[in-house]
Amino acid sequence: MQIHTLKTHPQPFSLVWCGKKLYEYRKDDRDFIVGDVLILHEYDPTVVVDEDGAEQITGHTDRWIVASIECATYGPDFGVKRGYAVMSIAVRARWSKDTRQRDI
Repeated sequence: MQIHTLKTHPQPFSLVWCGKKLYEYRKDDRDFIVGDVLILHEYDPTVVVDEDGAEQITGHTDRWIVASIECATYGPDFGVKRGYAVMSIAVRARWSKDTRQRDI
């Protein structure tokens, strides 16, 4: 079992957070396998301008999801692009600074 920490943009992250998205589609550059743990860290790449006029990337938010890979399909099988994986995930825990730890 491996633990993979992955950046996730706000829209798909929110869908996993609320239980509407139960899969991850990722480049298979980490050798994902069933039983591995994914730590999804919400990452907002929005560029903001501070008071001094400097541009900064918003970056990591304070929300994390811990999920396990339950099933996986690897490209080029079943229409998945070669070098990519579609993984069914089960959320095990969610964390944010507002809720602290909330286990599922």
